[in-house]
Amino acid sequence: MMRLFISLIIIFSLAASCRREERVPDDVISQEKMGQIFIDLAMAEAFVENFSPKDSTVAKDSLIQIEMDKILAIHKVDQTQFEASYNFYKLHPTLFKQLADSAYSKTQKSRDTSLLRRIPVKL
Repeated sequence: MMRLFISLIIIFSLAASCRREERVPDDVISQEKMGQIFIDLAMAEAFVENFSPKDSTVAKDSLIQIEMDKILAIHKVDQTQFEASYNFYKLHPTLFKQLADSAYSKTQKSRDTSLLRRIPVKL
């Protein structure tokens, strides 16, 4: 999970240097869908890191790949399409920043809503 966040920080830094208007081609996964995939991948990676057996003979990278395959199947995206879209966004930091900002905002809203549900209200 830390690798993903470090990568996002680096890309955010690069995004500041690009200011021209860009569009996502039709053959690239939309920013909305790609953001949701990123959120799901980050949660899957955190799950594997925190809950995989410590003495497992299966490498964590293999478990993460299994979870990634499941997530891509849920979103009806194949590995090739995901990689091509990811490479597109890496080459267009402004679009990637928009995607990441939107995904981050959604996770924060979800977290805040979840926390509010747990706070007991005294009347």
